[in-house]
Amino acid sequence: MTEHNEKILILEDNKGFAETLEEELRDEGYEVVVCSTLADAVRQLKKDLPDLVLSDLRLPDGSGSDFFEWVSKENPRPAFLILTAFGSIAEAVAALKTGVDNYLTKPIDFDHLRLTIYRALEVRRLREEVNRYRAGASNAQSRGFHGILGQSPVMQQMFEQIRRISQTQEPVLITGESGVGKELVARSIHKCGPRAKGPFIAVNCAGFPKDLIESELFGYMKGAFTGAAQDRAGLFSEAAGGTLFLDEIGELPLEMQAKLLRVVQERAFRPVGGTEEKAVDVHIVAATNRNLQEEIAENRFREDLFFRLDTFAVEVPPLRKRGQDIDQLIAHFVAEYSTDSQKQVPGIDQEALEVLRAYTYPGNVRELQSILRRCLLFAEEGKPISKRHLPQKIVGTRPATTRHQGEDGELTIVLPEHAQRLPTLEEVRRQYIELVLKETKGNKKRTAEILGIGRRTLYDYL
Repeated sequence: MTEHNEKILILEDNKGFAETLEEELRDEGYEVVVCSTLADAVRQLKKDLPDLVLSDLRLPDGSGSDFFEWVSKENPRPAFLILTAFGSIAEAVAALKTGVDNYLTKPIDFDHLRLTIYRALEVRRLREEVNRYRAGASNAQSRGFHGILGQSPVMQQMFEQIRRISQTQEPVLITGESGVGKELVARSIHKCGPRAKGPFIAVNCAGFPKDLIESELFGYMKGAFTGAAQDRAGLFSEAAGGTLFLDEIGELPLEMQAKLLRVVQERAFRPVGGTEEKAVDVHIVAATNRNLQEEIAENRFREDLFFRLDTFAVEVPPLRKRGQDIDQLIAHFVAEYSTDSQKQVPGIDQEALEVLRAYTYPGNVRELQSILRRCLLFAEEGKPISKRHLPQKIVGTRPATTRHQGEDGELTIVLPEHAQRLPTLEEVRRQYIELVLKETKGNKKRTAEILGIGRRTLYDYL
């Protein structure tokens, strides 16, 4: 006897036939429950959900189709087979259209019964697997891409770029302003790639004194310097089989840049005080908020190292270019910090939201996080964040206006501008595009012509 572990509910008013079915299915290793009326079956369903229902079509107090209506409300839904006499096949076919998995005609061919049950249970397993996948995909969408939130086109483009770049073992360079989340991008590259099960070691190149960074990266041998009482593995060794993330790589001294270049090219390094080379088995991912080409022009960064790192590059967009992502990020951080602080704050009111939308975030996502942590500190239990909880530098934001005389009269561009700051080029561009759209009454073809760009480029801007 094969042990199946699945539970089968038989709904059959013919006692002798029901007992025969029960015996055959128990011999197959199934756990079987028998009911003779629709009412009994409904009560049994409420107590214990079976994996499959084998139901007569015509019952003393209803029909198998009636019972399927009850069963179809369950999640996960059991597989459902109808038993019917030859003369009521049309009714069985009608039941199939409502979602019943299959039907069998009496008298039963038990070999066919076993095969039909097996297939119905297999379909149910596949259905559950698809549902789990969809639920997982939905959760992943709400969590974002490996922890990075963003539905805007620029973020979706970056996610696709990460998927592709993560498959290479060549060095990767991540660029972007301070606070955009470059380490999160580095971690997502690690998680997407073949080294996902290996370690992820993050190093802030600006966090070490110049005379210690070499020994921290490459390790040292006993006696290499005063205090080196024993051999010590460096961060390259600790990251073996995984990813070494070199944050703020623009802060590396030129001498260390030369040594790093050799590691990238030769895939080997020499510990401080050592005489033998050690093979490198790490994926190097570097990041910087500096313009390395300007650093090269000022002789502060090696051009050859830049070219090796820049082969595969990811630019993380600033928050001000992510448009529609701001609401998602606010909702996520408010929920997260409410949980952390054990203070129930039901979101943010519309006035405060509009202020946050208008702000340009020179500190990017990190600044938004800081603002919302502050708001949660001052917000009242059970009440949403309001404008009075926001920092004064944001509430004090005043609009800068520019006027344009168009065909339909005077149009006004309103640029979100801090009292002590001129608007950015991105802000001006966005507002000018909106001005032209308004001037053309939303005609995108005409707007693109006036702006001197293609319609596809206009859609990207929007």
